[in-house]
Amino acid sequence: MRYNLFLLVGYLLTVGVAFITPYTIATNVFTGGSIFLAFAHLHPNFTMYIFFVLPVQIKWLAVLAWIAYVYQFAVGTMADRLAIGAALGNFFLFMGSDLWQSFRYGQRRLRQESQRRSVERAGPQARHRCHVCGKTDLTHPQMDFRYCSKCAGDQCYCEEHLRQHEHVLIPTDAKP
Repeated sequence: MRYNLFLLVGYLLTVGVAFITPYTIATNVFTGGSIFLAFAHLHPNFTMYIFFVLPVQIKWLAVLAWIAYVYQFAVGTMADRLAIGAALGNFFLFMGSDLWQSFRYGQRRLRQESQRRSVERAGPQARHRCHVCGKTDLTHPQMDFRYCSKCAGDQCYCEEHLRQHEHVLIPTDAKP
């Protein structure tokens, strides 16, 4: 059903372009190209065998098609530009939300990657830090760190200060 709607919108856009440029030949070449681009967008790792021998992933053929469209748009006539616009308009109408979501996902992934790299550059972070003396599991890897069950919150202490520290209590004037 969605494929039929894709074809119908593509044909209607091509007919609309034919009415705008009445003395040019209206073909379905660019509509077929938009179908190819949609398939390549939905299945980028599909492998085609050119001449039944050369395996090529369809995403690379789609890149060539995009380059050809940009070149034809740059050097073609106004009728060619409108036909390309109709075909790509059909593609973006149906695939635009997927493209937008993948763009936003890519931006979020890049942001998370940069945050991860900045944490890696800062060096490893200590998992345990003594609340009294500040010793960490990185500076003293052989030392055991424990948490006091009588202290409020997660207060970590080294072996030396676990039994002889002042307990951290919840303030009585704190509101929950």
